Amino acid sequence: MKILHVNYLPSAIVLKDKKIKDMAEASLKAALDFEFLILNTTVEKIEENLSYVKIRFPGNRLLKVVAQKLFRYRYIEKYTDLDKYDRIILRYPLAFGFGLNRFYKRYGHKIFTEHHTNEGAELLKIGSIGMLGRVFSWYENYRKGTILKKCRGIIGVTDEIRQHELSFCPDLASHTMSNGINVKSVKSSSRQESRDDHLNIIFLAARFAPWHGLDYAIQGLGEYSGKTPIVLHIVGNINHISNRIEFVDRRNAMIKFHGELHGKELDTLFDQMDLGISSLGIHRVGLQEASVLKSREYFARGLPFVYAYSDSDLNEEESYALRVHVRETNHLNFEELVIFYEGTKQIPALGNVMRKEAIQKIDWAAKLEKLHDFVVDN
Repeated sequence: MKILHVNYLPSAIVLKDKKIKDMAEASLKAALDFEFLILNTTVEKIEENLSYVKIRFPGNRLLKVVAQKLFRYRYIEKYTDLDKYDRIILRYPLAFGFGLNRFYKRYGHKIFTEHHTNEGAELLKIGSIGMLGRVFSWYENYRKGTILKKCRGIIGVTDEIRQHELSFCPDLASHTMSNGINVKSVKSSSRQESRDDHLNIIFLAARFAPWHGLDYAIQGLGEYSGKTPIVLHIVGNINHISNRIEFVDRRNAMIKFHGELHGKELDTLFDQMDLGISSLGIHRVGLQEASVLKSREYFARGLPFVYAYSDSDLNEEESYALRVHVRETNHLNFEELVIFYEGTKQIPALGNVMRKEAIQKIDWAAKLEKLHDFVVDN
């Protein structure tokens, strides 16, 4: 059975791209019948079972944005030979655009929509005009049921998301597949205990968004008065929120902005880190449970981390991962992070412990085998 995993990413984000590449690599090694496709605006190439297809959008910037939003389904159909596949996993591209009804009428019988968020809740965050977000959110929720009824099944990255999507069409086959990572392909962090007297903490994202909760970390560091000096390393694109960041370095609390880092540069920085901060604001898109990619990167690297949501692959009893609560206090408590870090120092060979558990809990190989069985059986 030939299965195609389709991703319409006209504004591709690095971590999404990396996730799909990791899935393609893992499925190839496991000899699973998956092919992966990324429809994008810049790259045209083929890497074994992963194809990048460049969409020819209009040259005018405004027309390009309009085309990306309104003609997404027509572009997916135009640039993808969907007829040659028995099953299609489609990263759900929302209920907007011309050709939507025709698309699902023709291909819905073999489509499994893949959902990474509560789309209606996330659309509420669009733009600075609140009414615009409410209109988009209402329309998404209004049309979604009609779309899903024409599909073969639903895939959610958390049980919470899967249950939300089933509320629009309760009888559909459904499966939960949380985000994973190819653990062995990620370099293990090599922390040096005698490096310096600072607690170095990394907050990683390709492009920061409200649900990352960077503001909670910055606010918390501003209120920190402990004796252990802390350096918060922010890695990623913050251009669109930089005007809202107000922080003055102090003797015991400093911020370093690194911009976007990849490959060896990122590996080198991770070797200097003591803790990682994962998403702190998932509740802002109407969710309590999530499957956050940067948590999995910290996990695979053997770097202890904190997170502020219910994670599909963590039971909150792990000695190397601490669930924190920021919604009530409106800031991250860095005194709590210092205590947590001191506790992790008492765990022998912590990095090895984390890597071993990461292979069991979050490696793509096992997750994709279960996904393959679900798609074939339904």
